[in-house]
Amino acid sequence: MKFTYTIAALAFLLPFAIAGGPAVPLYRAYSASWTDHFYTTDKAEMDRATTSLTFSAEGITGYIFPTQEPQTVPLYRSFQPTVRDHFYTINKAESDNAVAKLGYSYEGITGYVYPPTGSTCAGAAPLYRAYNPTIYDHFYTMSAPERDNAVANLGYSNEGVAAYILVY
Repeated sequence: MKFTYTIAALAFLLPFAIAGGPAVPLYRAYSASWTDHFYTTDKAEMDRATTSLTFSAEGITGYIFPTQEPQTVPLYRSFQPTVRDHFYTINKAESDNAVAKLGYSYEGITGYVYPPTGSTCAGAAPLYRAYNPTIYDHFYTMSAPERDNAVANLGYSNEGVAAYILVY
């Protein structure tokens, strides 16, 4: 019986082991009063956002790497305090432009992900990016139906695949 549990545990962790080092959860929260989606790998930061700010936890989006692994790239995080929008991108020039021209403050690297072009590892799937210009909110999800609903019913525009991350 113990052997069966070990095999099951190893099968569950296989996508994370193939890729290199251990992947960590990418937590997601939403603030209705800020109309802002927030993502972090730092559980303590998420706890602060949900207890001290107006965010409600929405669970784990997927898994990303805390350190650079083969074929991964940084996921940059910025925040625009006037419109209260968190913005995530793997494109350094896009991140720099948001800071230089759009009033965002650079907040660092959230983690490491696979770019939408090139090879990915087993267990990785698209992280979709959408944007609502009316409420100034960037939204990221691994669920195509959730993205499609946001586009069809909530005023978001589909901005394509932001990156590939490991499935939750």
